[in-house]
Amino acid sequence: MVAFSQTLRADFDRRVVPRLRTVADTRLRSDHGVAVDDPHARDLLGPDAWEALHPARRANDGVDEGVTYDEMDALVTAIERLDERS
Repeated sequence: MVAFSQTLRADFDRRVVPRLRTVADTRLRSDHGVAVDDPHARDLLGPDAWEALHPARRANDGVDEGVTYDEMDALVTAIERLDERS
């Protein structure tokens, strides 16, 4: 799943983002009392991670270049840091 995400952005949007969104939402709700789609979540996650996980963001259906390892790492790191902010 992750390997395909590095090849096609659409795979990342359809397969990885929903799982990361669920993890982020669970951590945000339990540690901070807000949902991932709450505007306050942007402050906690940071603007880049929030934009990647926000429900209003449209999934890419095209064949755009995939997500880099650094982009995935930054997104996962932003979610992991939620524990430090509680």
